[in-house]
Amino acid sequence: RFRALEVEAVGHVVKQERWVVSTGGGMILNPENRDRLKGWGTVVWLRAKPDVLLQRANKKPGKRPLLKGADPLLTIKRLLADREPYYSEMATFSVDTSNQDMDAVVLQIKKRMIEIEGVTHPS
Repeated sequence: RFRALEVEAVGHVVKQERWVVSTGGGMILNPENRDRLKGWGTVVWLRAKPDVLLQRANKKPGKRPLLKGADPLLTIKRLLADREPYYSEMATFSVDTSNQDMDAVVLQIKKRMIEIEGVTHPS
């Protein structure tokens, strides 16, 4: 049911203009979602090292059902290995967020967007 709702949400999002959307990592597994988002606009892959992802996930215990197993770090590594080809295919560009705070990541994205679009937009 969750993945069906995800497809429905992506269908709604791609009808909008100038939105910033943050999806879950598994969204990319559905070919319909990939096709819709890739045709909609710029896709930014926010990358991070597996140990950083685990630290972030541990800040909100119980919120990541896939990480409830015996070795959550191994699970993250496996998920990344499975999903990386899709992320690479989809991303207009990527930003490694491992050692950066949110402001630095946003600044990097803004700079890349200006390079891509060739113009600036109001914040």
